[in-house]
Amino acid sequence: MWCRLHRASLALLLSGCLRSGYDELNDAGYLPPLVNKTDMPCQTDNRPLGWDAETRLGFTASELRPFVDGFHAQTLGWSSGKRAGIELSLFDLSPLFVTERPSAGYAPDSFGRTCSDHIRIDATALLGTTDGALFDVERPISLRAYGNEEAFGELFLEPGTFEGDFAPAVVANTCFRRLHVKVLLTPGGFSGSLTQQHSTGSCEEGDLMIRKELMVGHWGMRWQSY
Repeated sequence: MWCRLHRASLALLLSGCLRSGYDELNDAGYLPPLVNKTDMPCQTDNRPLGWDAETRLGFTASELRPFVDGFHAQTLGWSSGKRAGIELSLFDLSPLFVTERPSAGYAPDSFGRTCSDHIRIDATALLGTTDGALFDVERPISLRAYGNEEAFGELFLEPGTFEGDFAPAVVANTCFRRLHVKVLLTPGGFSGSLTQQHSTGSCEEGDLMIRKELMVGHWGMRWQSY
């Protein structure tokens, strides 16, 4: 009988100590992990914007239009050493104002993106190269502008979804998943890059995670600066 009471008392004592210790850890700032943690860094609110409407950024969408709208051309340097022209046409432009705020539960690492208000210009892009690697690739594109001197965006082209005789460079033990096209438009010109994105293993495997990248071409003066 005494043994059973002793064991019961000891269990209650240990329980109290553990509970007390847990409370002290919480009081010291060591909280349980977030249950509602998210990988989405920002919550966004998009609203249509007139070209001449004032914004709290200090500039209007109309200040971007002269160097965004229309036809753009530049000399593309392939990683093979060959050169070709690259041409981009942007039409059906539509500006929006985007408000961003951090998502509840998002814990960014040291390289995490920040949330910032900006002007977004939705457009239709027509992309091609004079050597036929890319031929009249038409896609919707969204350009972002945080100031009135540049706008940038990107396209992702998956194999079999675009015209042209682009032949991806072989990367051992990987599967070519898509071609990442980055574009930067400024009053001074048109810059950008083409980067192959690969998953590891064969294309028949289910792992679609991009593990390796290989830049295969770039153009313009500022292709590295964004």
